[in-house]
Amino acid sequence: MGNFNFKLESLLNHRRYVEDARHRAFAQTQRRVFEARQIVDSLEGEHLRLSRELKDNMQTPRPASENELYATYLASLANQIDEQRQRVREAEKVRDEQKTSLLEAVKNRKMMERLKEFHGGQFQRACLKKEQESSDEIGIQQHSRKTVNPNSIT
Repeated sequence: MGNFNFKLESLLNHRRYVEDARHRAFAQTQRRVFEARQIVDSLEGEHLRLSRELKDNMQTPRPASENELYATYLASLANQIDEQRQRVREAEKVRDEQKTSLLEAVKNRKMMERLKEFHGGQFQRACLKKEQESSDEIGIQQHSRKTVNPNSIT
């Protein structure tokens, strides 16, 4: 018999392509989340360092305008931290949506692969059945020849 030809192979290939594209998009978003978190950590570290510096400066006599500059900049940093945390939340939301989409693509691809395996198994069983029928027919013919003409060599 011939080779097995899965009629939905192009659909399976398309689903593999979609899965791969979604996986790349998910990985890129994952990197964005990581980078956004690093920025938050950096800003928080800067805020902490300047807060300690301001506290130390308040222990020694300094001009009030200098401390006011620190306080203003710390307030600005706090706003930047809040904005960056919002960016992290938005990136995480996109990442979660892409993860859901990726899992759906994986499920669709696996479903097609199981269908291909099922049809391949059916094809294999049909081939084995035809082969068995052929062998049985040959055996029957040989047996018939022996019973009709017992002196012939097969």
